Amino acid sequence: AADVTMLVGNGYVPGHAELALGLLRGEPGVRGLFEARLAAD
Repeated sequence: AADVTMLVGNGYVPGHAELALGLLRGEPGVRGLFEARLAAD
C-alpha cells in the first residue's frame, strides 16, 4: 500500500471548510468519490 496523508477534522477547526472545499475542487479523484456517493443516495 502507498503512504497517504490523512486529515481528520470535526468541522470546528478554523480553516476546515476552506481546506475541505479546496480538496474537493482541486482533486478530481476525491470529487469523483463524493459525486458517486451523492448520486447513489
